[in-house]
Amino acid sequence: TTDPRLLALLGTGFCGALTTFSTFGYETVRLAQDDEWSRAIGNVLVSVLAGLGAVALGLVTGGAF
Repeated sequence: TTDPRLLALLGTGFCGALTTFSTFGYETVRLAQDDEWSRAIGNVLVSVLAGLGAVALGLVTGGAF
């Protein structure tokens, strides 16, 4: 059987990722629809760079590098 704590952790992570990604997509599309192209592109760039930065920080902190 699967540990219920693991299922809770995975479920929380999945739901958190889903809501974060849907908000990112919604906000980017809304900016583009409002002809705020520079802000839409900026939103994508900042979000992706922040995500990659967080991964790098996690790898360094966790000792992978």
